[in-house]
Amino acid sequence: MARARELAGRRVGGRRWQAAGEPSKLVELGKRFARFRKAHPRGTRIPDDLREAALELLREVAPADLYRTCGINFGQVTAWKEVEARSHAAPDVRVFSVVEGEPVPRLAPRATASAATPGLELRLGVWSVSVQLLGTAGRG
Repeated sequence: MARARELAGRRVGGRRWQAAGEPSKLVELGKRFARFRKAHPRGTRIPDDLREAALELLREVAPADLYRTCGINFGQVTAWKEVEARSHAAPDVRVFSVVEGEPVPRLAPRATASAATPGLELRLGVWSVSVQLLGTAGRG
């Protein structure tokens, strides 16, 4: 590990040594990771923006170059990919507030839906939610 750091900091001709063809995006991301590590104690969770940038750059560069430049490892990247896959799979959930008030009597189940009382049915997997319009006679 010390040898890798030594080689990474080697200067050639007054400039920092850079592998041939190494993208500047990779160098910039490595600098961002270094700034983060300098400002935060060991064990601090890496922020989402750095994680996303690393995963995006992983599509463009060799994984070994990314691991070496940013100081991350295969296990971290695998965990980040799993979190990203789960976050894209989970849809946004909207919670609607329930208004407490006078309880409405349950309606008897109907064999057929009447055209006079339109209803709405929402099916989500094995769940079904039905809504029917009540007459104004019981709401006085």
